[in-house]
Amino acid sequence: MKNTKELLDALSSNWDQVISDTMDINKSKELSNIAGKMLKAVAVQMNYDIHKKYDKKIEFLEGESK
Repeated sequence: MKNTKELLDALSSNWDQVISDTMDINKSKELSNIAGKMLKAVAVQMNYDIHKKYDKKIEFLEGESK
């Protein structure tokens, strides 16, 4: 997972698999939990950067899919 676009695509795919009953709901919950932790880490980084008055690009938020 290199950026938010890839994360959103993966979550969407996971949703489709759960709905079509091709992914176990417990696996889906774990993947969702990991995604939430990834986003929380980005939020912590953003808050730190704001506090320190850093003006730098966060690759995970602005990175492009390859």
